[in-house]
Amino acid sequence: MPAALAPEPTAPAQILSRDPRTVRSRAAVLQATVELMVERGVHTVSVDAIVERSGVAKTTVYRHWPTREALVMAAWQTLVSTDDVDPSGTMHEQLRTLALAFATRIGTPPMSLLLPDLMASSARDPKMHAMYDEVVRSRRRPVMETVQAGIAAGLLPPSTDAELVCQLILGPIAYAQLLRHAEVDTAFVERLVTVVLEAANQNMVRTTCD
Repeated sequence: MPAALAPEPTAPAQILSRDPRTVRSRAAVLQATVELMVERGVHTVSVDAIVERSGVAKTTVYRHWPTREALVMAAWQTLVSTDDVDPSGTMHEQLRTLALAFATRIGTPPMSLLLPDLMASSARDPKMHAMYDEVVRSRRRPVMETVQAGIAAGLLPPSTDAELVCQLILGPIAYAQLLRHAEVDTAFVERLVTVVLEAANQNMVRTTCD
């Protein structure tokens, strides 16, 4: 009869992640990073400043985040949460909910301050550019997945360009909020989603042009 397998030892990283002191330290570092990004700008935040603000030792910071960029990206991830939608709603309703959530998030501090700053920094620094790309992908992923699900379910033509639909919905919102500093209300989002989906259903937003 084969001997019973011994349970796998818990990895040190898993033990650390459950340690209340570690959880508190990580939270303090991430909060300090967000505060400093708002106050000083994403590009100028240093690990030394984060250590001073958080009160967490530099060795501890580097144990969790080996580079400044990894730490800043982790801080961004605390702001880029996934928006939930009612799965029983229509595709139109789901996209409207996601678009409204997107408008609210990028139009409200700290995101309304940090996103334009990260956008400007990305033009000068390749590492900031990679970070900006990841933040943008995270924000548009729920919309993209909803559109792709609609195509798979036959609610949109098979040739629909999901990426373009996503851009056509979120692009005008970002333009209004970040460049014009204009309020985006429910009526605007409703018209926007309606127009884009009508165009897609008329096969005007397709992957290839004949």
